[in-house]
Amino acid sequence: MTDDPDLLEEFGLSHDSSSQQEQELLPDFSAQQLLNDLANKNPTFQEYLKKRLINNKPLIRPVRPFRQQQYQISIGPLTLQPGQTETASQVIQTIFRIEKLFASETIPQATVIKNIFVGNQNQIPSNSQIPTWTLTSANLRSGVAFPNTCQPGLPLSITVQNTSSQIVTWHGAFIGQTLIP
Repeated sequence: MTDDPDLLEEFGLSHDSSSQQEQELLPDFSAQQLLNDLANKNPTFQEYLKKRLINNKPLIRPVRPFRQQQYQISIGPLTLQPGQTETASQVIQTIFRIEKLFASETIPQATVIKNIFVGNQNQIPSNSQIPTWTLTSANLRSGVAFPNTCQPGLPLSITVQNTSSQIVTWHGAFIGQTLIP
């Protein structure tokens, strides 16, 4: 043990302990047991330890904000026979938050969008369909609210059906923000 009176007083020990008392403790306890006993029974040592931990290890670490960048993912063109349904997909390589979907078709009001999936999450209500003409660039205020953000490695897919009696070419683009750490 140490003979430094300041260090002993800081941990609630008195300096006047005799060496005979110290020697009586040492054969019965290992150094680890003595430290554990000191830490568990001495409130001054516990307060000192708490202060050291609080000052050295912050509990909350600052989180770096993500930079956002506008991004476009093109899908298609899909050439659809009359009555044909086709799914097109892209695997996304970055975090992508979809804000808008624009689409065009060669024959007005000839196609409908049956499903839009981000990973395995459908983004439109079941048994619903979106006419493509509502998503043209002429209808800038229209759009679908996309509740899910696409994570890297997940597919972004869309299912389109030709409802006309003619061959139609369909093309779409997802507009959104990539989140770059």
